[in-house]
Amino acid sequence: MGRATKTGLAAALAIAVVYAGLKAYIFFQTRDVFKQFIALASPFAFIQYGGIGSTLHRGAVHVTNVRITPNGMSEAVTLERLTYDPGGLWALLSMSRRLEARELPESLSIEARGLAVGLDGELTGRIEALAKARAPGAGGAGGAAHCAGLSTFGPGHLRTLGYQSLVSDFTLTYQYDRAASQLRMNVDGITRDLSSATFSMITKGPISMARAAGARGAPKVSEITMTYKDAGYTERLKRHCAQASGKSVEDYINAEVSQPPEAFRQQWGIVPGPGLREAYRNFLTQPGEVYVHIAPTTELAEAAASVFKPDELLAQLNATVKVNGQRVDDLSFSLGEPVQVAAKDEASSASADNATAPVEGISEGGQRPRARRAYEDLPTANTREMKYRSVPVDELEKIVGEYVRLTVGENRVREGSLTRVMNRTAYVEVRLAASSTIVVQIPFANIKTAEVLR
Repeated sequence: MGRATKTGLAAALAIAVVYAGLKAYIFFQTRDVFKQFIALASPFAFIQYGGIGSTLHRGAVHVTNVRITPNGMSEAVTLERLTYDPGGLWALLSMSRRLEARELPESLSIEARGLAVGLDGELTGRIEALAKARAPGAGGAGGAAHCAGLSTFGPGHLRTLGYQSLVSDFTLTYQYDRAASQLRMNVDGITRDLSSATFSMITKGPISMARAAGARGAPKVSEITMTYKDAGYTERLKRHCAQASGKSVEDYINAEVSQPPEAFRQQWGIVPGPGLREAYRNFLTQPGEVYVHIAPTTELAEAAASVFKPDELLAQLNATVKVNGQRVDDLSFSLGEPVQVAAKDEASSASADNATAPVEGISEGGQRPRARRAYEDLPTANTREMKYRSVPVDELEKIVGEYVRLTVGENRVREGSLTRVMNRTAYVEVRLAASSTIVVQIPFANIKTAEVLR
């Protein structure tokens, strides 16, 4: 055997040893991490898996045939394959060092394939019971009358439409450009025979995992894009509702789009205007794709969205909405009925209203009188004597129940009744129109100045 042959064999053997060593190292590292995860989850569920593998040229590792069985149940949620891909072999080998240094990796991909959940087992039964118990007005009326009382979206709803299980695939990826301080994140999901959705977001600003990072402020969201594609769900819903209520599909669509404001507020959280209702009609008629693109302004990025009125929020979002490729020009909406005050607050308000000789904002009974609601006019007789007085933001908790004026973001002013303060967030009841109000949440960090009317 010649020297060249021996050298070649030695090199091949060395490569094989290195390859096997890397595979073994990655296997044991992944197994140890997964064992730690299983131990952390043990108080809630029993987790099993079939095998661990890796693809060295990609630097990816995967765990197959995962079974998650909640404690006290025999039914399991299964996952065919879970893949972790940090963007290359070196990135994978250096991941532990980067995490210890609290350094965000430049890229990452996590993929879950074949996540299966049965809809008629003990697990979904418990979820339904819990949701029903916690729902406001549980045990009350059923779903929409124009769909024969079909329940809101959930396991029972899907069973009624003929779904026996849900099988889904999800992928989360991101790329971080450290030089440009820009993060791009994408989430893709598809549930077979139901629908698919994508979510993309771009943020600008440095990102650090260090504990002191919060002091420099969070990165700003510059773009958000969302896409929803129907894959059979809406057609099933239309057919069922039309047959169950004895109506035509067209009549069902008319009834669905013409629902009263309260019904939309409960389902969507808002009351859509004419443009959104017409777009909804078009989607129900021809289920396809909904596209939403948002490019928030700097002012919105520096304040909570709840600070803005609906028309102001639309202007700050710079939103583009398309249904089946057709742009929706009228995006107007409202927030429906004002937030109701809890019974105990009303009781204390009534007690305060009975006070006859308030002194420096305190009633004879030692309680602060109820602040006038945002939709009430201040007493004409007292208006000339009352003035806004500056108060430290950190002392807002001391003036709960009074009428305040807060400067938020870029000199935007919010006036209303300070209903409560919790977790360094002020809850202010703000007037929208006539007797319509909404309680907005304003974090202390977004408040530039605070004043109280006395």
